[in-house]
Amino acid sequence: MSGVDCPYYYSDYLRGRETEECRLLASSPEATGTWRRALCRTCPVPGTIQQTECDHLVLEATIQRQWLFQRVQITFSLCGESMEALPDPLHCSACATSREWMFDD
Repeated sequence: MSGVDCPYYYSDYLRGRETEECRLLASSPEATGTWRRALCRTCPVPGTIQQTECDHLVLEATIQRQWLFQRVQITFSLCGESMEALPDPLHCSACATSREWMFDD
């Protein structure tokens, strides 16, 4: 059991491989630094994915140094349906509008 509840966390322990990685950081073009599993403890991505209004959220992230610590920072967010850049990944006007339209009586 990995103990990490994130869709971007990947682990493979089959036949002694012991591979762990963050696929979000691996796919982000501006990702810097070396990923360590300890970064998952303070990563904002799982909470953002749970709390967002956007049904088609696409993220990019990087590792940034803050004081003495390194942390994962979301650098870019996009609604994959409307292709609208989101200043705040928790709020998507396109998905909120479509939700209102679906639930209007």
